[in-house]
Amino acid sequence: MDGSTNTIPYQATTNGETDVTYTAGSPFTAYNQLTQAEVIGWVQAALGATQVSAFEAQLDAEIAAKISLQNTSLPLPWHN
Repeated sequence: MDGSTNTIPYQATTNGETDVTYTAGSPFTAYNQLTQAEVIGWVQAALGATQVSAFEAQLDAEIAAKISLQNTSLPLPWHN
């Protein structure tokens, strides 16, 4: 997920694996014809709405933390 304030882009990522099972007789898409939307749909269906929402919330929190750090005024290093 990406967020932005002004023109500064912020990103957060998550990595992992999700098994997706093909059922014989179901429509089949060759690897070189897969679309991003199709694969995302499979992963979201395999994870379920609760897990997808949890990942989205985690990524949103990471982006918010990065934005917050960007807007923090730090003291000069020579001041104690």
